[in-house]
Amino acid sequence: MSAPRHDFEEDEDLRGLADADFLAIGLGGTNMMAMLWSVAMGRRAVGIEMRGDPFLGVHWNIRADLYHQLGLIDRMMLERYGEAGVPKRANGMIFRLADCFYHRDTVAGDIVPDEIIDGFDTHQHIVGTIHHVEFIDDRWRDGVPHRVVTLLQPPKPPVEPAPEEIRTDMVAVLDGPSTFQAGAAAILVLLRRYLEAIEAMDLESGVEIPRVRLLTRHRVVPGKDDGFIRREDGRVQIRVEHLQELDFRGKFLRVRMPGTSPIDLGVPELFMIAQGFDSNDATRLGFRQEDVAVDHGDGRGAVVAQADFLAGLIEVLVGGRLRRRISSEFDADGKEYWVRQIAVGHENDPEVGWVLIQVPDFKTFDPIEAGLVSADIDQESPEYFAAYQLLVYDYYIEQASHILELPKKNLKKVQMVYGPKMFSLVEKMGEEARVATNGVVGGDSFGNGHFLTSGGAMTGMVGHSAGVLRYWKARDGGADAETAICDLAQSIREGTQGWLEVSAQEYSQAVPINFGAERIAAIAAATGLDTKARAHAIDATRRKRHSLLPLDPSDWRRLFLRNGRVLSAPLPELHAMHPALRGQHGTKKGAKAAIVFVAPAITPDALPFIDAVLCQPGARLALVSEAPAGALPENIRERIAAHIEMPLRDTQDMSEAVNRAIAAIGRPDALLGTPDVQVALAEIREALGIRGMRAQAARRFVDGAHVTRTLEGLGLTVAPAGRIEGQQCSLEVMSIGGVPAWFAATRRDGSENGAARSIVLPREIDDPADADMRQMGFAALRALGMDTGLSTITWTRRADGRAVISGIAPNPPDAAIVTLMGIAHKADMYRAWANGVVNGLFAPIPRPFASGAVFLSHRNGHAAGAGRLERMRHDMGDMIVEVRDAGDESEDISIFVRHAQTSAVEQALAELAAAV
Repeated sequence: MSAPRHDFEEDEDLRGLADADFLAIGLGGTNMMAMLWSVAMGRRAVGIEMRGDPFLGVHWNIRADLYHQLGLIDRMMLERYGEAGVPKRANGMIFRLADCFYHRDTVAGDIVPDEIIDGFDTHQHIVGTIHHVEFIDDRWRDGVPHRVVTLLQPPKPPVEPAPEEIRTDMVAVLDGPSTFQAGAAAILVLLRRYLEAIEAMDLESGVEIPRVRLLTRHRVVPGKDDGFIRREDGRVQIRVEHLQELDFRGKFLRVRMPGTSPIDLGVPELFMIAQGFDSNDATRLGFRQEDVAVDHGDGRGAVVAQADFLAGLIEVLVGGRLRRRISSEFDADGKEYWVRQIAVGHENDPEVGWVLIQVPDFKTFDPIEAGLVSADIDQESPEYFAAYQLLVYDYYIEQASHILELPKKNLKKVQMVYGPKMFSLVEKMGEEARVATNGVVGGDSFGNGHFLTSGGAMTGMVGHSAGVLRYWKARDGGADAETAICDLAQSIREGTQGWLEVSAQEYSQAVPINFGAERIAAIAAATGLDTKARAHAIDATRRKRHSLLPLDPSDWRRLFLRNGRVLSAPLPELHAMHPALRGQHGTKKGAKAAIVFVAPAITPDALPFIDAVLCQPGARLALVSEAPAGALPENIRERIAAHIEMPLRDTQDMSEAVNRAIAAIGRPDALLGTPDVQVALAEIREALGIRGMRAQAARRFVDGAHVTRTLEGLGLTVAPAGRIEGQQCSLEVMSIGGVPAWFAATRRDGSENGAARSIVLPREIDDPADADMRQMGFAALRALGMDTGLSTITWTRRADGRAVISGIAPNPPDAAIVTLMGIAHKADMYRAWANGVVNGLFAPIPRPFASGAVFLSHRNGHAAGAGRLERMRHDMGDMIVEVRDAGDESEDISIFVRHAQTSAVEQALAELAAAV
């Protein structure tokens, strides 16, 4: 007994569905462009799609080639069919794809594609142009955060379509700059409406066989031999069914429309499956994809090319911008990984702020490890998943704030239409695109590379679809179908291989794809880094992360809205300072910063630090000391807001004094002091809730046994000063919130048998503290709990090259070394230190010079040497920067020199010591 028929099935017009010239299975960009090329070449095209109207929510970066292709389709349609045979818009104007896409006389903005296509909106076009191309290199350099911002010249959009500029080499297309940006759905709607318009005009005119037919809620009948019927000659006959979509118990399901029968589409001359990655229809025809392996050059050989990302749509005016960022992340062992972010928007549209954040390989978002839930929790419970989502959201917002330059707390108040959604990209490719005598697989269904700059959309729409154009040109030129389809399959493979070739560098190298050779050269020149250098990667089989899935297109049908505000103001200017070197906490209230400084004695070494704090904009300083105010230099005494004079015998006394200071200036943003009171200050900070080093960390630094145990636990060699023979050295490190922001290292000679003592601060970064020594020092500071400030590590370089640490303190070095740092870097290091401890800000300072100091005493013959010193100052000229003479019988003559070459500094110090 046959199934009953219903009115809606009887009314279905089946004209032109059977035995089409071209059948598109899947109506994404690849197949709709292929349909357009087919019709423009005089062929009939049928398209099958089960998801209705386009709704893909992602944003595309579009190369100019697509615009030129649309212009060529417009021209070919007019030449073949005349004005009477091309579609019209609702306003009666000829439907030109290229003009709707972009035109120099219209503008970009917050658009509704159908309003532009219909002619209701005559002032706008669909795409936006790119006005800002920015690359942020936030990878660490020499063990400390480092930022280089490269602003690149944006591409100029073409004045009009130029078909002769369409490129056929996908490497050239993908590695060239993006010119336009648009919502994927907007481009897909443009192509769909054009095809629908052709179909409607042909059906309405009564032609027997329309040029275009679209079945947009249909699929190939499932089942082994029900939908694809392979004939003896290898060609495939195709049957489809009408679908009903329903939300069944929280899940989207599609079933055959009740009461309908399959539709036989016959045997098309050519069909292409392009349904996105992991196509079931392609699999049914025997198609298989294999993981793509990439050799990262790290000694592990080829591993699966995989990267994990968080995607989100934030309603922030990113505007006509393509902003890329690469930064360093470190695992528990200190191993460095490079992660990437991208922010794209749409010209004049504040509701489009797509931000994609790569997740470092080692990060798991495990709620149990994070301490958010107990170890015995049911991992299928809502509580576990809520904690997991919280970790994901917090990481996403933190990273998004770095690329958008918006404070994290502000970004959390912005509306998110989608995400953050985690997905995993694994590169895959098939061996052979041809799956039948008359059929191929294209688009992402054949293979996929890295997607960060819309490589898939461009490979399919610009590359694979153009293969169909060449197929019909070959047929018109007399080629048989066998030869033409073999060439098409080969072009699909070559296009995908080009995408994979361009994509490979995104997995481990620094250079972003889609910037082009000239821009990559500009980035290399600006950063001074090897663009082919590589970072670590973890093989896909070793990953621990939970819930990784490909980006599911059905997600766009059930968006999760995080309500909030829309930011329509332009993004802030890119900060010159690395995010890790900016304040971890807000310190200032308006333009003011209250500071309490504790200095039991007013010493010459303490005064420059007090003065540097007073020089900070808006600083109000209360000084706590046993010394009277009269002991202060007048230029400091007049600038302090309060002076608390009282005995400071213990922590209790200091706490009372600090409370008196608070009564005078208000709650302090920072509590600072001289090295002898750091433990007491840490205890007071903790009691009052003031940011800075905690008491436990301060006690660790003064507990010699604890320091030794900690450093030895890190595998470092520790020995008291003087116990080890070798070159005496120091390493000074400026930390911000526990992050090393800057460093300098010195080596010293002399001080035995009456010889002059000297210190050299070399210009070379690795002298004397090479990368291994610096990492030792940084690890020691992290383990001991260094927060914000300038610390000092003393160490010895043994004859065998091994470094031995003799001391570590969370305090600045002596005044002579601070002076040497200022001379070598041409900077006021006291003020740089104060900016860090008061405001939480520290920018890396370049080192244009080496510097050195020689220390002499009156015992060595000051009277006779004075004249020789004057002659030396005359002979050395600007090399001698400063001479300090205390005028007593102690070791009181300090001579400071600098030069661009370290060897010149060393020679000058030797000559000064010998002559004076």
